[in-house]
Amino acid sequence: FIQEETVKRNIIARNEQLQKDIEKEIIEKEKNIKDVKTLKEEYEHIEEEVLKAKTLIATTEDNFHQKIEQTTLEYSQSAENAKIEMASDEKQFGLAQMVHNSLKKELSRLQMEVQSAEIALYTINSK
Repeated sequence: FIQEETVKRNIIARNEQLQKDIEKEIIEKEKNIKDVKTLKEEYEHIEEEVLKAKTLIATTEDNFHQKIEQTTLEYSQSAENAKIEMASDEKQFGLAQMVHNSLKKELSRLQMEVQSAEIALYTINSK
């Protein structure tokens, strides 16, 4: 009879331990599920940021190409005007040269903006 009681207590103790182990595992699984949900939300946020960056780069590139066309046209017009004005008035040529230099600076600035946007996209994509 004592052996039977001991066996019963051992079985009960073992069942209680198994139940505790199962509860721990359930808690761990729930934590893992929360972690996965958090990671998914972070991933979705990163995807949104990547899309925003791509849109910004596309817009910047479009603006850049438009500015190049505009700058090229302005440069051509300025150069033509400068030739005409140089023949008649040396001062006017100086002004046209300043416009030309300003346009070159603007073009350089736009090229740096595009490079910055490309670096930002690379950084975001490398995450």
